[in-house]
Amino acid sequence: MTTLTSNQPYLICANFQLPSNDHNSPLPAPLVTSRYSADGTAVLVRVVVFVPILGDEVPSAELTFLGVAGDQLTCIVNFKESETPPDQCVVYYFETEYTENVGAIKQVAAFLNNEDPITSRGTVTTVQTC
Repeated sequence: MTTLTSNQPYLICANFQLPSNDHNSPLPAPLVTSRYSADGTAVLVRVVVFVPILGDEVPSAELTFLGVAGDQLTCIVNFKESETPPDQCVVYYFETEYTENVGAIKQVAAFLNNEDPITSRGTVTTVQTC
């Protein structure tokens, strides 16, 4: 498992109102793009996630790579979720390169994860050539 500590997420929206009034709906799944670097030594991974606001504090989020299984690189975005369904979120953008076992990677899967997940929302995308 590889945790990105030097690649901090970019906060791209500090107060996003969720469009649904149905508070039982899960958070939107992560948006993911990926491509090989020009020299083929890395996979560039970009992930946009919606993280619920907890009271007055801006929530944090952390991207962690779980590794490659078969032809799929899997990563999760960890965050702390509130006990009540959120009305508002912050939107984070992660951009990083993954350099381990690049030749085997054909897909990237990104999932939301919290301290006590009820459901897991994820997105799988095919790695594009440069």
